Amino acid sequence: MVSAAIVGAKADLCLMVLGTDLWELRTFQSKIQASGLLVSESYVSVTEVSEYAAGTPENILNDRLWRSCRPRA
Repeated sequence: MVSAAIVGAKADLCLMVLGTDLWELRTFQSKIQASGLLVSESYVSVTEVSEYAAGTPENILNDRLWRSCRPRA
C-alpha cells in the first residue's frame, strides 16, 4: 500500500493498493469504508501483455507483469 496526503479540495488522503487478487483488494476497500472513511473514487488497473509482444522472451514478459518496486543496484 502506498499512502499520500493530498492538498486541495478533492481529497485529504490517497491510498494506492497493489495486489494480484481482486477480491482481496475489494475487501480492503470495504474495510476502509467500514472504518468511517468516505471512498470518493475507486479505480482498478489490469496489467497484461499485448498481442504485439508475441515471441518476447519469458524473462522480459515476467519483468513487465511482475515488476518489483525495489530499486535496482
